[in-house]
Amino acid sequence: MIGRLWHMFGGSRMLGTMLLGVLIGGYTAWQLQKWRYDIRLARAQAAIVQVHLMQDQIADQTEREAHAHLAAIEQKEYALSRQIPLYIDQKSRNAQSVPTGFVHLYNATFTGQASIASTSADDESSRLSFTDLATVHISNASICQQWKEQALAWRAFYQALRAARGGK
Repeated sequence: MIGRLWHMFGGSRMLGTMLLGVLIGGYTAWQLQKWRYDIRLARAQAAIVQVHLMQDQIADQTEREAHAHLAAIEQKEYALSRQIPLYIDQKSRNAQSVPTGFVHLYNATFTGQASIASTSADDESSRLSFTDLATVHISNASICQQWKEQALAWRAFYQALRAARGGK
């Protein structure tokens, strides 16, 4: 084919110039496409970095807020546990302990399992004092409140992410 073109143009420099022009033109077009691709890729990477930075900022803010709430709950738990002697007097603390049946029912409530059928042994003393019961109850209530705050923090985090992305 090149031989025909050579004869068609009389073996002149014109053929060489045309071939060189086609090669340069093709290379230039390819180079332009590569630059366009590189620019699009750089923009996409910059957008991804922006999204990650936004997510990190939202996560940090949510974590700070949740940590403050959890610390407040722990302080309340500590304050309440210190007040047990004010609410349960010495006479009640020295009295008989909580019945075994109550302990079974209380444990069943937190484990989600059915309580054992009541027997006469449930009326016996469990060796769990009212003070111990109050301490356990304050601790359990505090843990439940902490879980609630953690769930609310996750909800706030995802709502903030959704809002930052334009509600998507």
